Amino acid sequence: MTGAPSLPPEPPGPSLREHAVAQALCVVAVVVLFQLWHADLRVPFSYGGDAFFTLMLTKGGIDAGWYFTNPWLGAPFRLEMFDHPVAGTLHFAFLKLFSLITRDAPLSINLYYLLGYPLCTFSALSVLRRLGLGALPALVAALLFAFLPYHVIRGEGHLFLAGYYAIPPAILLLHWVASDRLRLTWPLDRRALSALGISVLLASTSIYYSCFTAALLLLHGVLTAIRPRRAGARRSAGLELRPLATALLLVGALAAAFAANIAPNLLHMATHGRNRDVANRSQVESELYGLRIGSMLMPIPDHRVKAFAEARARYDRNAATAETTSSALGLVGSVGFALLVAELFRRRRDELSRFLAESNLALLLLGVTGGIGSLAALFVTPLIRAYTRVSVFIGFLALAFVLRELERCLPWIQGRLRSPYAGQALLAGVLVFGLADQSSARWPASYAGDRKIFEDDQRFVRRIESQLPARAAIFVLPYLAFPEAVDRIAVNELFRGYMHSRDLRFSAGAMNGTYPALWQERVAAEPPATMVETLALAGFDGIYLDRRALPNRSALEREFDALLGPVTSNGNGDLGFFSLERVRARLSGTERWAERERVLRRVLARWSGFFGAERDDSHSWRWSSGKSEIRLLNPDTRARDVHLKLRAYAISPSVTRLRVSGAESIDFALGSNRPVYETTLTVPPGGVSLFFESEGRGVPPAGDQRTLAFAIEDFSLQAAD
Repeated sequence: MTGAPSLPPEPPGPSLREHAVAQALCVVAVVVLFQLWHADLRVPFSYGGDAFFTLMLTKGGIDAGWYFTNPWLGAPFRLEMFDHPVAGTLHFAFLKLFSLITRDAPLSINLYYLLGYPLCTFSALSVLRRLGLGALPALVAALLFAFLPYHVIRGEGHLFLAGYYAIPPAILLLHWVASDRLRLTWPLDRRALSALGISVLLASTSIYYSCFTAALLLLHGVLTAIRPRRAGARRSAGLELRPLATALLLVGALAAAFAANIAPNLLHMATHGRNRDVANRSQVESELYGLRIGSMLMPIPDHRVKAFAEARARYDRNAATAETTSSALGLVGSVGFALLVAELFRRRRDELSRFLAESNLALLLLGVTGGIGSLAALFVTPLIRAYTRVSVFIGFLALAFVLRELERCLPWIQGRLRSPYAGQALLAGVLVFGLADQSSARWPASYAGDRKIFEDDQRFVRRIESQLPARAAIFVLPYLAFPEAVDRIAVNELFRGYMHSRDLRFSAGAMNGTYPALWQERVAAEPPATMVETLALAGFDGIYLDRRALPNRSALEREFDALLGPVTSNGNGDLGFFSLERVRARLSGTERWAERERVLRRVLARWSGFFGAERDDSHSWRWSSGKSEIRLLNPDTRARDVHLKLRAYAISPSVTRLRVSGAESIDFALGSNRPVYETTLTVPPGGVSLFFESEGRGVPPAGDQRTLAFAIEDFSLQAAD
């Protein structure tokens, strides 16, 4: 094995003057394109959907110190994020820094989002100059990269994805491996230390960007190892394994850095096991959220040119999501993408062009719907599902290539036009055109509307706080499984009230699959008269309704009105609040009031291996594909007796028997008569499991992708002590 061939030195990075010009232009573009003179920075730029998740975590950092636990959410317990790793320690560090200064979550998020544009410009310019682009072409490419539609469409709803300033250093790292410029040997030189630093940067910002980089590292490690033999270079007959070893070491560094970022989550899972009810994803989602070439090359939504906007609207009809629309590259980036594809068929390519073209092809094959990402979701893990996010990598490669090719044409253009300034004028025109093409005149259209809703919600919550004692607990309806449920609204919308609260505790935020979430789900399913008594005994002071998500809103509010008195509503009419003071006063001093602590220590059932609950007017049931578990959770410090009752029946005659083992053992026939299973169990502190396994193979019903074997119907669990 021999040393690497002699390579030309890497071009120097940009000067301070170049950075200063780039930052000045970036700030001007941000102010003009977003019309910041109309904005109130204490109102979030995005006030809905997934934006509430980041708002909640940031406010939790202010209220509780950090985002892992928050006693102001998940009432009557607390929010715990240990089951749901949120990779992005660097993002949290920035948000924490801003919140220490501002003590305001929306302002902190707005400032960090706006900072993302200068950070992307800085990192892109630094890398593009080191890849050999001239000062002006690199400036244009860096600014267009910072203002990719991906940045705006992701916005504050996906704030950590929008902060993609680690991608240009990742591309530089890949180029070092592809050109065999990197040595990870002791003592580490400056470039090796920079490579490890880039690995830490990537792992601290995004698991997606880290995984995409790791895939490309392995690819370029292999290509660099085999290329000398294939190209007939003067080297030893064997493979040059050092580039592949370097790539593997960098992948290991990425994995180690990512593990360090989520160390509290890993320690929690090692102690308590993985909560499989959180982020329970399937391979088919990688198909839904895969990259679509058409979406990447189409104009952005709400384009400034009406015909382009209408074409995009027709393309997005019935399929528009942030995953598809955010992949648009703009016209300049689309030209660069097309040129990169054409570059694959050129016989003579320089080293950088080859690297850019091969990386672009690899990302395309990885991300496209039905591509390698779909296979990875099937055979490796479905947790990485949104492969359309490779588009931001492709955007950088495409812009770098098209501006590099344009730079090569500048001498010819200047000679033809006989003007030394023709090249600068052309580049300035590309920048202005590109920024206009990649932006929409409708971007700042929601400032006034969002501010009106935000201030209305603020007045509503302040009115509630004025009626209640300090640290009052509020139960939020409807119950939605946190962190990823989507019903009529996204589960994160239930944090609206918390965003404006100074001293209230809300039930929203109990992690799905945990005892607090099971407790809330059961209480929310109780009849209104029973529910209000349970909540009063559990220490709640009121009920908060998001009316947009309540299917039986009118009937429910009529019953609450009779039990609790008149509702308090926000100005928009989509939020309501009922005080529990009347019920608490009625129960206070009674025998039930003396037993209120038991309300928080019920034995509850957690279902594993079953499909979601289904119901009709008289029954409820869950299907299993053949092997499942019901875990009975007992939060008390002593054993509890419970009375268990259920029915079981099979999907077809081929499923003949059901064996129940664990805390209780029984073996009974399955048939159309739906046998009843009824017993009294003693559940020790912590809990006990019932395991269900059927004989015979399940079948997929017509029009259903599931394989079903048996169903558990009318499951009932009542205290017997």
